[in-house]
Amino acid sequence: MAAQIRYKFSQREGIVWAALASATAIILALHLPYFIHKHMQPAQPVMFALMGLALVMAAEQIWRKAASLQIVMSIFAAASAIAYIGAVWEFEVTLKPLIYAAGMAVCAGLYNVRDIYALRWLAPAFAALAGCTALYMMNNSFVGKPIIFNELWAYWALPGAAAALAAYTIGAKKADIWSEGLKGIALVMGVLFAVYQVHHFMNGGNVAASRYSLEEMALHVLVGLSASLGGSLLGAKHLSKASPRHAWLLPSVAIAASVLTLGLFVFGVLLTKNPLFNAAIAVKGANVFNTLLLAYALPAAALAAIAYMSRNTRPAVYVRVVAGLSLVSVMVYVTAMVRLILSKGSVSIFDNAPQDFEMYAISAAWLLLGVALLAIGIKAKRKDVRIASALVLVLTVLKTFLLDMASLEGVLRAVSFIALGVVLIVIGRVYQRLLFKPPH
Repeated sequence: MAAQIRYKFSQREGIVWAALASATAIILALHLPYFIHKHMQPAQPVMFALMGLALVMAAEQIWRKAASLQIVMSIFAAASAIAYIGAVWEFEVTLKPLIYAAGMAVCAGLYNVRDIYALRWLAPAFAALAGCTALYMMNNSFVGKPIIFNELWAYWALPGAAAALAAYTIGAKKADIWSEGLKGIALVMGVLFAVYQVHHFMNGGNVAASRYSLEEMALHVLVGLSASLGGSLLGAKHLSKASPRHAWLLPSVAIAASVLTLGLFVFGVLLTKNPLFNAAIAVKGANVFNTLLLAYALPAAALAAIAYMSRNTRPAVYVRVVAGLSLVSVMVYVTAMVRLILSKGSVSIFDNAPQDFEMYAISAAWLLLGVALLAIGIKAKRKDVRIASALVLVLTVLKTFLLDMASLEGVLRAVSFIALGVVLIVIGRVYQRLLFKPPH
């Protein structure tokens, strides 16, 4: 019987031989076709594929003979990934994100059966490569005209889904920075898919358009807020101060998305594109389902939900800022709706400052909003909601005294003071009983 050959070498020797073998394989795949004949360039991808297969077989042999030599197997795995990239380098550029996503899926699948550590970081590396290639597609407008069903699915949606599946596969064995990184990449790809689809749709199939309407900004804000909320709930579900650092990666990505979204909301939707401040911005749609609902009411609801669900998982300052923006958005929505309704659906009224009757109508709407928030705060036993109602009522009183009554004289001013005083006395008594009631 032939004696079984066993390979025995130290870790250092294995690293040296693995590095030399990998470098030789890559160099041969890169230059051997030219050495054989100058017209053999088309054979180069085949050479890369063959060399990659040989490196995979070498890693398999090491795993069977000496599974403890993780660094040696990792070198062969990394070199195999380079060979894979070389084999597909000349493929159609629009297919590259899917090809790299396939490489990511292969790494995750192989790690499930062969415990080679390099496969853990090779999977997110392929995911990042797919994302960078997709960004190149965006910068060079490699997206067709069809709405919804277009190349964006191949650039962002499918690689994002593959990243999520790879994160689940790798994380099932061990959760670390690489599995959490894949989750973060999947979240970012999902957000970019939605953002680019919105931009593509709002500009008639032109993904490279530089025009951003209020409606598009509002949709981007809603996408960002959804990602922030989803990432926070997925990543911070069981977190504590004792949690490992990698567990905070996904919540950190969610917070970054949230900060960018809040910046877009404040400087874009609330200031630059606000029809109350910019007469060039038209309000589209009917009296209820219109631009104002999309730009201010829905984001206000999303911000309130984020503030409520993040109160135990995110810093108190962040929760207060989000809650404050929710309140501001509601007040902008109410104010703009009052002006739109009084204009009988015409947007021309936004060209001029509100007149006396409009000013009183806006104050009345603010007063009703404050009372509604107070009722919600009482019903839900939420002190923060009652404080929000107090802020709205204080602003209403200041507006009424400083602006609305400035042009009134005689009996009208006296009647207005009396009516406002009665309302404030009633609300003040309610606040005295509920808002500052000592805890039981």
